[in-house]
Amino acid sequence: MKLSECKLKLFEIEKIGLFDYTHTPKITNISYFLDLLNSFIKGRTAKNSRMSSARKEEVYCYDIEKLANGDFIVILWLGVTSYGSRKILSLPKNGVIGCDLKQAKGDASGIIGMPSYFYISAQTNSVVVMEFPGASGDSSLLTNYLSDFIHNFSGHGVKKDKEIVLKADPANEEDKPCYFSFSINKFTSKTIEEYLRMNFSAISCVVMKDKITATETVTRDLGPVFNALRPWVRKTVGEVRKSSTVSISVPVNFTSLSEVDEYIECVKLNGKQDTVGFKVTKRTTTDTSQHIYYLNGTQARKASSIDLNGKEWPYKAHDLVSFFNKNNKIEEFIEMSRNPLGATTQKSEISDSAAALPKTQISENEIEAYNA
Repeated sequence: MKLSECKLKLFEIEKIGLFDYTHTPKITNISYFLDLLNSFIKGRTAKNSRMSSARKEEVYCYDIEKLANGDFIVILWLGVTSYGSRKILSLPKNGVIGCDLKQAKGDASGIIGMPSYFYISAQTNSVVVMEFPGASGDSSLLTNYLSDFIHNFSGHGVKKDKEIVLKADPANEEDKPCYFSFSINKFTSKTIEEYLRMNFSAISCVVMKDKITATETVTRDLGPVFNALRPWVRKTVGEVRKSSTVSISVPVNFTSLSEVDEYIECVKLNGKQDTVGFKVTKRTTTDTSQHIYYLNGTQARKASSIDLNGKEWPYKAHDLVSFFNKNNKIEEFIEMSRNPLGATTQKSEISDSAAALPKTQISENEIEAYNA
């Protein structure tokens, strides 16, 4: 198994904890909440690991295990009713946490669905979604699942974020938690963000990381990000025929720091830190250099091998914990993301770890597309 075969998505924990009626945090260590979940879930059957029946999604716990460094692997199970031609996996309803899955179709004794893999780093206060082929990459599954556990089964007797705060009696609630909150955001590299701000006048294009097929769904998804570019587009770019596969590169001209700040904020608000890149072009009398930077630092990451000793998909928490205890590629991934330009890089320089482009102008056959 290669790391490149597993799409990694890094999230920062924006907020987690038990809070009192004045919004003062009482407990904010994610390890505390995961230890509670681990103790509660071990030995339970799959059908009894669902934390809420009120949500539309049926989410169960497939496996959970703690690493030697205190981090956690959490594997959730998303029940599905529509699976098309995919290979069907079934989680036995009466199987205990970490049991073997079955390949079955329409088996009433199992829960048909797919796993969702999470690495939770208590040390860096971050979450990495490990999106293996055939797994769900929906980060909200984790935030919802842990929140439902704390609300319904942790014994803390707290309510959803701020629900009970409005009714709290200061005389009775002053020293005890009354609500739980857990939210995460896609990671943004402060180093990259500051570099782009300092070099805003050298940003020549905004690009999409991968080629896309121009469909109505894709156009609608990208609309907010690329519509926001209108004030700074420096030349007319063509409309794209639906269903054609294109590279998107929009020439831009930012003339002030406030303009690039406004657009960076738009990319962050729409969660496109890993897909919308900024092409920085620097010219001297003898040379032209071009590099693409993504707000989450993806240009600095290198693929690494993950050897699970012949373990077959789907992987259990123990399979991943055994590997990461010896060679923690996720820690490396987080560090590379947090320091994508290298510790010794000067603010005025472009690091070699960035995605270098040929020292030529954009070729004529590169499609510049702007879907309004």
